[in-house]
Amino acid sequence: MVFVAFPPDVASTPSDVKLLYQKVDDLIQKHIDSVTSPQTSGDDTSVSSISFVLLVIKTLTEAGKYIEPPILVRILQRLARDMGSSAGSHLRQKTFKLVNSYTHMQRVHPVVVSSSLLDSSRMQQLVADVPEGSEEAPLTFDSLVLKHAQFLNEMNKLQVADLVIPLRELAYTDANVAYHLWVLVFPIVWVTLHKEEQVTLAKPMITLLSKDYHKKQQASRPNVVQALLEGLQLSHPQPRMPSKLIKYIGKTYNAWHIALALLESHVMLFMNETKCSESLAELYRLLNEEDMRCGLWKKRSITAETRAGLSLVQHGYWQRAQSLFYQAMVKATQGIYNNTVPKAEMCLWEEQWLYCASQLSQWDALPLEIA
Repeated sequence: MVFVAFPPDVASTPSDVKLLYQKVDDLIQKHIDSVTSPQTSGDDTSVSSISFVLLVIKTLTEAGKYIEPPILVRILQRLARDMGSSAGSHLRQKTFKLVNSYTHMQRVHPVVVSSSLLDSSRMQQLVADVPEGSEEAPLTFDSLVLKHAQFLNEMNKLQVADLVIPLRELAYTDANVAYHLWVLVFPIVWVTLHKEEQVTLAKPMITLLSKDYHKKQQASRPNVVQALLEGLQLSHPQPRMPSKLIKYIGKTYNAWHIALALLESHVMLFMNETKCSESLAELYRLLNEEDMRCGLWKKRSITAETRAGLSLVQHGYWQRAQSLFYQAMVKATQGIYNNTVPKAEMCLWEEQWLYCASQLSQWDALPLEIA
């Protein structure tokens, strides 16, 4: 019988299941009558058998809303075995394909859609049906989910020390691992601190960055100063650091772009701090980032001659730019600006005038050391 696993005469069998048994028995009897009757060819028997399987699957599908999906899976498995033992090889292959495809659908559906219908104990019971250690045992969806659950339970037992200890060993052996660990972890820790704790921690960090013994790693890539500076640059809120120290670290320890990003943030955070802008402009000059430098000076310049002269220099109008810078220097010597122009801007006029003279090949007007 197909339903030996679930006897219909047992009192615990649900009434809906008994109704399903009766329908399937009728279909089996109809199939037997059609098979035992004379057939013109073997293909008719195959078609009849496949039609019978389709009718069974259709009936099970209609009854699936009233019966738990695991029961349908067991019924289909038993049906596939009975059909395989009673039919020919060609018919058995076709029948197995149909029944197994529906069995796979019924296995996946309850686990994904309705996890309440298939608890953990029943899942283990289904997985236990598959013989372990057999290479030919199929990997079902239930067994895959169970193995993944076991993996998650094992990973849940891990502690922070199980991760930190191996990372610490790797940091000792590889400087890049230590560098990226610091850059990743320090900003996370910094955010968790209170404002008073951040201020207290920033002071020794600045003192550490200004130590002379870091020059031993000046040629190393990466080095300690680069890691410390980038960790501070990625922290939010950023600690306030002396702009001259940032400029010095950027030049000395090959941390140009880290120092640029840090100074650019300082310029936006501390708008009235002229030393930050001067240090940033100096780094732009050393890196030949003339467009960035001109844009910075245009934003913070006092006189209109500075802004107009820099725009002319950027577009290659050397003669007109030189004339504007010369007029600005004359006005400054005559006291027209009333000492409102900072010294850095007046030095910029002289520098740009000499640059225009060199572009115009006015070597007689240039000092001997420049010419």
